[in-house]
Order: sequence, then C-alpha cells, then structure tokens
Amino acid sequence: MDARTGEMFFHGYTVAPAGADEALQKVGRVGRGNALEALFKLNVTGPCISHDVALTENFLVVFDHSGRFTPQEIVQGKQVFSFDPAFNGRLALVPRGARSGEEARWFEAAQPFLVVHPLHAWEEGSEVVIWAPLGSATPEGERRGAEEVFNGGGDRMRMSELRVDTGSGRVTVREIDGELNSEFCKIRDDLAGQPGVPSPSPLNTHRKRGGRAWAARRE
Repeated sequence: MDARTGEMFFHGYTVAPAGADEALQKVGRVGRGNALEALFKLNVTGPCISHDVALTENFLVVFDHSGRFTPQEIVQGKQVFSFDPAFNGRLALVPRGARSGEEARWFEAAQPFLVVHPLHAWEEGSEVVIWAPLGSATPEGERRGAEEVFNGGGDRMRMSELRVDTGSGRVTVREIDGELNSEFCKIRDDLAGQPGVPSPSPLNTHRKRGGRAWAARRE
C-alpha cells in the first residue's frame, strides 16, 4: 500500500496452475477509488515461495528465488520447501502502471538466495536497491532435518542488500548485518514506496528468535 497515492499492489502464487488461464504468479493493482485497475500473469521459472513483494517510487519488486516448492520431500519426512543451490536468485521490476507481464524486466544474481520478507526498496538514479534478510545454503553439519523451514538452507536470514543496475542488468549482493537473524523485519507502513535508507532500531528486537528490528529513515 502506498500511503501517498492510495494505491494497493498485490501478488499471488500457486504451486500447480489449474488450467491454461492460470499462472504460477500474478500481480495486480487497486486504485485510490478501490477499483481493480490491473491483474496479470507474471512469467516465473517454477513453483517458488514468493511470499512477499517490495515497492519503490516506480516499481513493484517481485522475487523468483532459490526457495522452491518440493512436495515430494514430504514422504521423506522433510519440509515442503527446499533451498536449491543450483538456482540463482531472480527478481522482476514491474512498472507500477503495468498492465501485462511483458512490461516486467527480470534480473538474475550470480548466486542463489532466498527471501521471505523484504524490508524496504528504493531507487538511486538508474539503480534499484532492496534490503531484505537473505538465506543461503546451510552447512551440512548444521542441518536440522525436519526442523528446518527450508530443506538445506535458510536457517541464517541475514540483512542484505540487492542492488539492481537497470542499465547493465547486473545484480550485486552484499551482506549488511552478518550477526543476527533479521527475518520478520518491518518498516512503517507510510514509508512503503518512498526513498529511505533502513537502519537498525533498538525497539521490538526479536530476542527469542535472535532477530533485529529495522526502521527506515528519510534522507
């Protein structure tokens, strides 16, 4: 939801499309007058747990990452989600006024990652910057079997930066905080879609889960 414009952006995904008119992912937009202004398919590579999106001044950011649906693992006593180390993380920049999936631009990082709850996104010239807790493969000796949320990865969700150069198409990834689990991070609702650099907040730290609260500050 963009508090400035009154627009609401949303997405949805399914594991198995019911027919030709269905898609693994769809995105949409509701205008200030509560009317549905757009709803369309988004081409993704397969069933990914694309749980949340991010919003900038001009784009909706949608993820197609290394956290995949693997229901066949259930019969082995594992989770329905798996981390695929062979799948490099991808994201789409969908123009806020888009009416079809063809208007989206896809960008691929040079490494696998998974993201569940992104924190914030903004634009710096021709670059789009996303801060989100990113998960990677869990070392073999630290895996917890059925207790893992994602088979083989995602135990360490560290606040990281994805920087997308829309000119060259390059995606760079760097870790912001390698100390604590930053999953379930959040900014103020009225800052969504606006420029602002996130910073750690001492409030609402998730002590039980080892997490850290974050807030966005306006530049």
